Amino acid sequence: MVLHDLPDRKKEKMKKDPGFEYVEEEIHLRPEFIPNDIRFSLQAHRESLERAWYYTWGSPKVTIMYIDTGCDLDHPDLQENMLYEDSLALNGTRENIQDSYSSTGHGTAATGIGCAIIQNGRDIAGVAGRGKFVVANYFRISYAQAFAWAAEHGIRVIEIASVHPTPPGYVRTGFTTYPDWQTYPRYILDPIEYWANATNGILSIPAGNSSGWTGGDWKDYPFKKHLFYVMAPNSWSSRGEFARWVAPGEVFTTVNKSSGATSGKKSGTSFAHPFVGASIALLLALNPTLTPEDFDANLWATGLDFRFKNPSGVYYTAKSINIGGVVQRVWNALTVKPPEPPFPVNLTPPVVIITSPTVRSLLYGSRTVTVTARDNVVVKRIELSGHPRSTSNLEFLGYTEDVYLTGARFTVDTTRLPDGPYCLHAFAYGDRGQEGQAGRVVVAVLNDISCV
Repeated sequence: MVLHDLPDRKKEKMKKDPGFEYVEEEIHLRPEFIPNDIRFSLQAHRESLERAWYYTWGSPKVTIMYIDTGCDLDHPDLQENMLYEDSLALNGTRENIQDSYSSTGHGTAATGIGCAIIQNGRDIAGVAGRGKFVVANYFRISYAQAFAWAAEHGIRVIEIASVHPTPPGYVRTGFTTYPDWQTYPRYILDPIEYWANATNGILSIPAGNSSGWTGGDWKDYPFKKHLFYVMAPNSWSSRGEFARWVAPGEVFTTVNKSSGATSGKKSGTSFAHPFVGASIALLLALNPTLTPEDFDANLWATGLDFRFKNPSGVYYTAKSINIGGVVQRVWNALTVKPPEPPFPVNLTPPVVIITSPTVRSLLYGSRTVTVTARDNVVVKRIELSGHPRSTSNLEFLGYTEDVYLTGARFTVDTTRLPDGPYCLHAFAYGDRGQEGQAGRVVVAVLNDISCV
């Protein structure tokens, strides 16, 4: 029996019914989408993102606010997605928006994880790379200003690098988060509650980097459902019952251009929590009516168990987010499916050339064969084959397989090949398996010096 679109409660009831031998949900798999952003191969969550992006890249109608150290205004992988005029209105001046935290930038890196432009051939691809973002530099404006502005403009996803009350006598040394709401003053709690009630949104918060159990909980606070604390799986991450979500804590991301590079590696829960907020932005792009309860239920149902214990030995379970799984789950639940992303179907074969050795070269002993290849999206595999000119039976000589290849060097032991004229052939394969073939190069193999 095949049934469609059954509610979860009905499925559970059928599973308990002895009249059914088994009840299973059919999983419809789709091919992945691999963007052409040149450093995507270095990003965390690659396979999960490829699956998610076949359904949505995010939407310009969904805006994320980053309450952080600002953002590099000149970063080529961020400019198009930044709502500059809104950020200017919120922060007051261009200088107040600019990320001035160290030489690499903290806010810029967090923003890149969520909103770096996708499919533009640059740096990385943001989780919600077609969404928009607003910057709130918390070194320049207050929390109250940021949350009030977000409430008034209907921003439902906020990423905040730190919720830090700075008690009297405390010297701020980093981006520490206190997860116990009783420690917070009203000037922080009231703006968050005002925004939460106005938008029914989600605030994504780093759990902290204190290398152990932090404790604390928001269980008695009325807007707990709006707070998503995120740990990293690394030993340096804070732990506590307040944190239900886990995301990569050591990531390759967009960084401040002033560092001399437009991308690089970062670590910390400040770079784990943007994965969660941007995942929620993807879900809102599919279904803008989702509530915090819906986000929680879907992320929990598709996440992978992450077990940890407190100092007393009591175990807790959090969920490592599964971006591809949660996006597919929400998409499957839609009655009316939205348009798929405008990803290109790449059917153009790569251009491949054997650059060395050249025609009529003399080969003996161990010889390097150099092949170059290019494609309008990506080259995934390069192969080298050959055969004596007297036959047409190709002999496989080697391959290189990776993401974003531009060429390959093969070391060929010519003593294994018959002396005489020999034909070299190179093949390159694109992201959809399309094949490009180099023009053959005829060389002379000579290892038997008695023939000379």
